Amino acid sequence: MIILNIFGIFFLIGAIHWLQKLSDTCECSADWRRTYLFYYYYLAILLNILAVKYNNPYLLGLMLALTTAAAAITLSYLVDLRKKQCRCIASNEKILFGAAVAQVIVTGILVASFVYNTVYKDKTVAEALKQPARLLKSKA
Repeated sequence: MIILNIFGIFFLIGAIHWLQKLSDTCECSADWRRTYLFYYYYLAILLNILAVKYNNPYLLGLMLALTTAAAAITLSYLVDLRKKQCRCIASNEKILFGAAVAQVIVTGILVASFVYNTVYKDKTVAEALKQPARLLKSKA
């Protein structure tokens, strides 16, 4: 998980650089989604650093929600830029699509981590899932 977080930080720094370059040179890409993604990437760097330090299921849940939203926003942004026939995005369209796919993959990994941390690390919950009737009888 730590390797994924470190990889994510480098990816996010690259995405911030690309969005900054895009905002400086491309007027047709001006949209609220570009601004959202710009700030999301900064927040995601902070969350990735915190996730390396603290393995908190609530932090993973927050990252899951934000990453899911960012993936959907990235894909809708890409579709709209194609509809506008924004020429300055054409050379980076594959990068933007790859970023959205990477966000979907990261979301899947976050879901798996979230489930693992909340369900299987808690022995009571894991035991209840394995033998619910026996656990209920022992508490009565």
